Amino acid sequence: MSGKRYTRETIQVPELEPVNRSREYNLYEESLRNKVVYEYLFNSESHRGLDERVLGLDADESRGYQAMGILHYIGLKGKHKGIFKELSIKQAIELLERQQSNFSLVVQSLNSINSQVNNNDRLVDLIRADIDSEVAEEDSYYKDGAVKVYYGKRYERKPENRR
Repeated sequence: MSGKRYTRETIQVPELEPVNRSREYNLYEESLRNKVVYEYLFNSESHRGLDERVLGLDADESRGYQAMGILHYIGLKGKHKGIFKELSIKQAIELLERQQSNFSLVVQSLNSINSQVNNNDRLVDLIRADIDSEVAEEDSYYKDGAVKVYYGKRYERKPENRR
C-alpha cells in the first residue's frame, strides 16, 4: 500500500483463491473467524499476530498457521492483506457486493463485525445518557432554581439566571 491513498474507486479487489482444507476454519467459532478476517483486511495484521492477538495462541508455537488456515479457506491471500485500510466496513461491504466473484463469506464476516460495532456504539451512547442522568440528579449539578417533584424531578431556574 506504500503511502498511496485507496478509495472505493481505486481499489481493485483481487479474486479469492479458496482452498478445500477447512480444519482451521471449522475449529474456531464464527466471531473469532470474523475478527481474523477484519484484522487482516483492514489492519494488515500478520498471521502470527492474528494467532496471538485474536485467537489467543502462542505465536511461536502456532507460527500463524491457524489464522492462515482460516484466511486461506475463505480465499484471502497476501494480495488482500490491508486492502481496505482506508475504507469503512460499510464501504468495503458495498465494494465487495459489486464484484463479479462470490465474496459472500467475507461480506458475511464484515456484516457481523459491523453489527457488533453498531451495537457497541449504541451501548456507549446509552451508558453516557445514564451517566448524564445520574449527574443531573445530584444536588451540585443545578445551582439555582426550585425543585418540584412530579413523576420525577424537574429543575426550574430563576428568571434572572435564565436571562
